[in-house]
Amino acid sequence: MANEVITTKVPDSSVIEHALAGVVQRAEAFVCETEADLAAGELEIVDITRGRAFAVELYRDAKSGSHKLWRSICEKERTFTDAYDQARGLITSKCIEFRKRAKREAEDAARRKQEEERRLAEEAKLLDAMAADAAGAPEEAEIIRQAPVVVPVVAVKEPPKTPGVAPMVKTWGAHVVDFRALVKHVAAHIDEDPGLEAYLEPAMPALNRKAVSERENMRLPGVEARLTESYRVRLK
Repeated sequence: MANEVITTKVPDSSVIEHALAGVVQRAEAFVCETEADLAAGELEIVDITRGRAFAVELYRDAKSGSHKLWRSICEKERTFTDAYDQARGLITSKCIEFRKRAKREAEDAARRKQEEERRLAEEAKLLDAMAADAAGAPEEAEIIRQAPVVVPVVAVKEPPKTPGVAPMVKTWGAHVVDFRALVKHVAAHIDEDPGLEAYLEPAMPALNRKAVSERENMRLPGVEARLTESYRVRLK
């Protein structure tokens, strides 16, 4: 990406600040009880709407320049961070796989060694019992046969920790694999556990589209269409 110079000029807001003075206070004090009040209020709505549009227009170029600058910086940053993330991900997966494989192999080796030591201990106990029998001490031989074989636990040797590298962090995260099953579970248990409601969030854009399409005829359990009225002001 070629270097690009982006400048942003903060607009002079003194005009808006002067026009805005007292707007909220006048709106709070406004009382609509007569037709004259109604006409005055609706004209005030027009003025307020146009004032707001003027404020948006005043800052349009500054916002556009700032956003363009922010986007340009983020894109430049991503050219580096994406490459670093990709490289780290590749090496991380290979190192983790090696540690897992090395641990499995070490556990298998430890298990085989412990089994071998147990076999040797069993053979030694049998030879001791046979020697006691041969020496004319059957009671001692029986005691030897009944004695449990104790084999020390063989430690599993894992790859050593690399100096200067923090230990691996294991992080759990949820993945929805069956949304319908989740919905059914929440519906069946939400009365006894209201906290389950947090697991489901209404898709308001889709519900609003349905309300616009069906209006007062909208029929959906738990949802109702509500009409909101407002003034539409032509700015031109």
